[in-house]
Amino acid sequence: MISQLVSLDERAGTNVSAYKDIDDVLGAAGLNFNVETVPAHDPEGREVSGVNLIRREDTNTILGTCGNRYQVIDNRDMFKPFASVVDAHGASYESAGTVGNGRVNWISAKLPKDLTINAGTLKDKYEQRLVMLTYHDGLRRNSYFSFNKRVICNNMLSSLQREAGKGMGVRHTGNWEAGLSAAEQAFAESVKDMYAFKENGEWLARQEMSEQQALFFGTRFFGKWVEEDERKKKNKERSDRSKTIEQTKVATLMTLFTEGMGNAGKTRYDMLNAVTEYLDHRAVRKNTANGKRLLSNFNGTQRTLKNRALTELSRSDGYLEIAA
Repeated sequence: MISQLVSLDERAGTNVSAYKDIDDVLGAAGLNFNVETVPAHDPEGREVSGVNLIRREDTNTILGTCGNRYQVIDNRDMFKPFASVVDAHGASYESAGTVGNGRVNWISAKLPKDLTINAGTLKDKYEQRLVMLTYHDGLRRNSYFSFNKRVICNNMLSSLQREAGKGMGVRHTGNWEAGLSAAEQAFAESVKDMYAFKENGEWLARQEMSEQQALFFGTRFFGKWVEEDERKKKNKERSDRSKTIEQTKVATLMTLFTEGMGNAGKTRYDMLNAVTEYLDHRAVRKNTANGKRLLSNFNGTQRTLKNRALTELSRSDGYLEIAA
């Protein structure tokens, strides 16, 4: 079956699959710019002590603010080591892009070997990608990530469950080069763990899930997890409208559980795919930029919700067993 759903990275980024050299990739995606820090001034023109502006050298666009300890790291300095990991694993560049005029930048590369999960009669293929993000907003560290993209529907799921966030970030400090070296090594070592998702996925495909369990899971997902992460309304009374919206979301998830791309409504694996399809393709606000949604999948709320769903569905005890 050919995918009917377009992936976020295709919408948000520039196709760089024709390039093999990192400098060509940076040029094609508009990432070959440098950044600098300059003193901040108040409206009267006086310099603000301890506050600097982060800006692009080519356009003078202000990207963020920082203190005196902040060290700028140009895109090329970060992406060059990423290119070494790409080359070492035989990966090929695929998409690259920028959000906020350069506040956040990314490059993704596809590994040569796909991952196939045997889910009953379905041979579910996943393409595996490596990602690097650079931040020039003064708030976040540059980071390595990876994700699996389900071919049948272009759903994205972070694949390094155990390693993500451990030693694979580079802070904007004076010793950033040492941090980059350590992060590159940790990321290269962790790539092999991407294939662990196959074992996890096939276990989920063997775990039957009744309609009652699916409904219980969906109610918890939208009634508790999303509310805590997005609306921060825990322990507050909700309006009838809020409850109706939640019920509609649960109903949509239940439909995807049984009728989503490749789903049969029988196992926990079907529910995992329903969650990722809902978040990637159904829960879309018209005023949300594709780039911001993509970054949320890489390192934000979308990724957190998907990982939490995977963790809950992978439990061999707890409320799902009670519901059974």
